[in-house]
Amino acid sequence: MAKLKKSAIAIFIIFALLIVSLYGCSRNDLSVQSSISDSLENTNNNSDDIVLTVGKRNIFWSEFLFYVKYYATYMNEYTNDIDNWFAEYSNGMTYQEYILNGTVEWLKYDEAIKLKADEINCELDDEDKNRINKQWEILFESYENKEVLLNEMSTYYCNEKLYKEMISGFLLSDKCFELLYGNEDNDTKSRMLFEQEISELAENDIEVSYTDLYENIALNDIEYF
Repeated sequence: MAKLKKSAIAIFIIFALLIVSLYGCSRNDLSVQSSISDSLENTNNNSDDIVLTVGKRNIFWSEFLFYVKYYATYMNEYTNDIDNWFAEYSNGMTYQEYILNGTVEWLKYDEAIKLKADEINCELDDEDKNRINKQWEILFESYENKEVLLNEMSTYYCNEKLYKEMISGFLLSDKCFELLYGNEDNDTKSRMLFEQEISELAENDIEVSYTDLYENIALNDIEYF
């Protein structure tokens, strides 16, 4: 059986990265949250507006913003502050195009995992689901004030449902890998082959349709950094 431990670590890394940007050392870090929240409030978009459809999954505005914010925060760890979102960043792509494209590719990869799981009859069982729920409880227990945790998560457009979905995705990926290649976590070659297979599946079999909301996104309206 796949280990929840690695999945839990992965989601904690993601969540910790977001929390770091909230409680960073500089005042500029602290300004990120209010500027993004203000930008959202100043749009006519609702949290349940559909931005795009990836495979069979509708991606809603607030959910999409969570992934964009994570990707932008992660990217900022490896680049300087972005002054012009429409300046070229890599391979002819602007900063905005790079981040939006990376976000969509991440979502396609997630859906490809589910597609592969269906092909090989791999699914999460009741024990897995109980462990995921337990992981949520552990997160709660790590906070003295649960209200603070929920408020912080909502600031990042994250909630219990999205949190559990992300853990489920990591766990399902691990179970697919073990079913196909065994449970050798240190087998780098097998892991690379698996990721290549999923990436090709995402590229060739996961269709994406975009709404006008996606086409009109302007990241320059949001001061991320």
